[in-house]
Amino acid sequence: GYVGDDVENVIGWLLQVAGHDVKRAERGIVFLDEIDKKRAREVSGHTHRDASGEGVQQALLTLLEGSEVMVPVGPRRGPNADLVKVNTKNILFILGGAFNGLDRIVEQAVNGAPGIGFGAPIASDQRIRHRVQPEHLIKFGLIPELVGRIPVVVGLDDLDEEQLVSILTEPRNAIVKQYTKMFELDGIQLEFRPEALRAVATLAQAQRTNGRALRSVLESCLLRIQFNLPDLREQGVDRVVVHEATVTDGSEPEVTYVVRNRKAKL
Repeated sequence: GYVGDDVENVIGWLLQVAGHDVKRAERGIVFLDEIDKKRAREVSGHTHRDASGEGVQQALLTLLEGSEVMVPVGPRRGPNADLVKVNTKNILFILGGAFNGLDRIVEQAVNGAPGIGFGAPIASDQRIRHRVQPEHLIKFGLIPELVGRIPVVVGLDDLDEEQLVSILTEPRNAIVKQYTKMFELDGIQLEFRPEALRAVATLAQAQRTNGRALRSVLESCLLRIQFNLPDLREQGVDRVVVHEATVTDGSEPEVTYVVRNRKAKL
């Protein structure tokens, strides 16, 4: 658009990751996320500036079709920067996005206009998204030239409960690990029961935003007790246990107190 870097700078970032080795960069992988946000939108009249994203799609064409791009070497940019030539012919480009509304376009193209009554066809979102064709992407807002340079189109399913639980616990910077560390700063151990983690995943699935909803669900469960951590520490609390009812019903987590031995005065 009108802010940010040029499209060619993507190859410059790839070159930096490759250790400024041109041969390695020319066999690299570039993942462009949120490509659906660059859809072309119809604007009434011709006095408006092109802020629809179509210009970005046009700029991507030369990279995807395979061309030689001059990119700066190192962090220095400007007219006096050292440039190196990188061929994008063998670079794998992966374009991803949520494509909100594409399922309705596909469903209308496959099943026709939505019917009325008991015999009306009902399509599943999981099945519809695997039937995306290039003409559906063009109707969504991608220009035909860009769609023609994308030979493989794959629809992905939503994350299931087991995958959401693994996102909560397994990554190095998992959300559960972050909350555990924050509680440890106040000297309190935080523990999640397995059924509580599954309840968090179930509520996140209901919001239809996949892994982005996990933090909001945990925040609503632990926000109140987080503000009371200093007071709980002064009262002798050393552990907080989150049960399933804490997630589903909003009940208070279980707290345990440490037993301090006090010496009697003679």
